Amino acid sequence: MTTAYNYVPVNKSGASSTLAFGVNDFGQVVGRYEDSTGHHGFLDSDGRFSTIDVPSASLTEALGVNDSGQIVGWYQGSTGSVHGFLDSDGTIATIDVPGASYTQISGINDSGQVVGIYYDGAGRVHGFLDTNGAFSTIDVPGASFTEASGLNDSGQIVGFYLDGTGEHGFRNTRGTFSTINVPGASSINATGINNSGQVVGSYHNGAGYHGFLDTKGTLSTIDFPGRSATEGMGINNSGQVVGWYNKTDAHGVAGTTAYGIFATPVHPPNNDPLFDRTYYLGCNPDVAASRVDPYKHYLTYGWKEGRNPDAFFNTNFYLAQNRDVKAAHINPLLHYERYGWHEGRDPSAQFSTNRYLEAYSDVKTAKLDPLAHYLAHGRFEGRMRFLSDAPPAADPLVNPAYYDKQIGLTPLPGVAGQQQAVVSYDAIGWQKGLNPDAFFDTNYYLSHNADVAAAHINPLLHYERYGWHEGRDPSSQFGTNKYLAAYSDVKAARLDPLLHYVQYGQAEGRTAFAPG
Repeated sequence: MTTAYNYVPVNKSGASSTLAFGVNDFGQVVGRYEDSTGHHGFLDSDGRFSTIDVPSASLTEALGVNDSGQIVGWYQGSTGSVHGFLDSDGTIATIDVPGASYTQISGINDSGQVVGIYYDGAGRVHGFLDTNGAFSTIDVPGASFTEASGLNDSGQIVGFYLDGTGEHGFRNTRGTFSTINVPGASSINATGINNSGQVVGSYHNGAGYHGFLDTKGTLSTIDFPGRSATEGMGINNSGQVVGWYNKTDAHGVAGTTAYGIFATPVHPPNNDPLFDRTYYLGCNPDVAASRVDPYKHYLTYGWKEGRNPDAFFNTNFYLAQNRDVKAAHINPLLHYERYGWHEGRDPSAQFSTNRYLEAYSDVKTAKLDPLAHYLAHGRFEGRMRFLSDAPPAADPLVNPAYYDKQIGLTPLPGVAGQQQAVVSYDAIGWQKGLNPDAFFDTNYYLSHNADVAAAHINPLLHYERYGWHEGRDPSSQFGTNKYLAAYSDVKAARLDPLLHYVQYGQAEGRTAFAPG
């Protein structure tokens, strides 16, 4: 069985060889590259490479990274001795197993536990687990060699061992070992495990080296297209895999140059409570037309393009309010789910994390993601949704005086009034059939665009982002295509025709053409 993946290269510019070893849930990749100056570790954040060199080391390899950005690996000192290291925000600490002549750290989980290998005084190789400085040896019973390569947040550990019958993969769950074997393979290395228990690694058979994925005992092969030498090394909770491949010569012999790979499943698991498939497809007709998996699209492209995964998580808002997340080039939705809500960050102007938790002590006591709770339960239970204190973006197509008159609000002066109207229309106004201005008719737009109505999304935002590009009309008073056809300057400048009319065209005496 072969799992279908989309492959992206992980290759450091100017390097003669690049190997990818570990990946976290934000898609950050660590590994090793070689160039004319030697062997170096690296961190790849969305294609932006940072070199990791332990000071005074002759070579460095980065093997694992967790969601806090902590990086582990090993380095060779000036005397040739090998040590493990932990890099926390650029501060590097050496980690050595007491009494060991050699220490290598291979993996780290989100609790900061690390695993790896060490050589004892007699030169025997053992796996180990380090929990806050407390070391414990990991030896598969009957094995002459054990290496611990990866671990997940539950403390499950994977690796490989050597005994009288060959080299095998293993999984250690709370001290109980189970062997991982691939039928027909002469050797198996298990190197990474995610929180779902999926194991990634590599094996060798008569046809060469192959990566593999073990999902609850079901094995599938990972082969980079057209190559006979592929090795899988790390896996994250989205099922994304990193590793490398070698090119082979005409005789099938693998060369010495390695090429890093980042593999995303063609059909990744969509168990994300903050991703609304119907909403995403309704807001993004180009994605719907392409027939690609919408969750995969958001993970790979959507967040970088400013698209939103649901009605209450605004990608651009989150990045604008959280410059540290933007600077790190990491997926804002995943950041919110893992850290943001714990830190009181708001997912959009339409939802306040702290206010929801303060209002509903049961959610706070259970330590639940407040937005996930609201989407799955709260809104159906009649719980209130509180607005963020952060100001929303202004929208020139929302006229405060016109809108507020419909609901009896007293308009606030200046910018505050505009923001009040924008928030109100987005939160409740459009659902009540209210209109943001005289030329956008909410009910007209929804009744003429069944896909938008079915997706239950803000019709004004849909028109501004997609509708006018597609020739949709905002009301019976304004014809999108007719306006663009009549005014070539607006069309040539690729301007939103309704926005142009409201801001300039009306004052210039231009005509708002009726549709048809």
